[in-house]
Amino acid sequence: MAYFFPEPSRTFSEYLLIPGYSGAECRPDNGTLKTPLTSIRGFVETLQAGAIDQPEMAHKFLNIIMMETERLTRLINDILSISKLESGDD
Repeated sequence: MAYFFPEPSRTFSEYLLIPGYSGAECRPDNGTLKTPLTSIRGFVETLQAGAIDQPEMAHKFLNIIMMETERLTRLINDILSISKLESGDD
């Protein structure tokens, strides 16, 4: 099975300047990955607790969940791209 990894969105030196990325390994720190997950979980729990019955609030929370999901996808894609570059796979 072949996997497609998009080109990295930043160079290694740019990763060193991005808050939330740690050290020379150019990898996101744990907080960078946990933040979107924590946000998604919090909004889902709030919707389950009754906010789903308030359409305006539910719509706002669903938009935030979508934005955090997109953010997490970008982070994971960056990690996969870096991993691919470090392994030397084409």
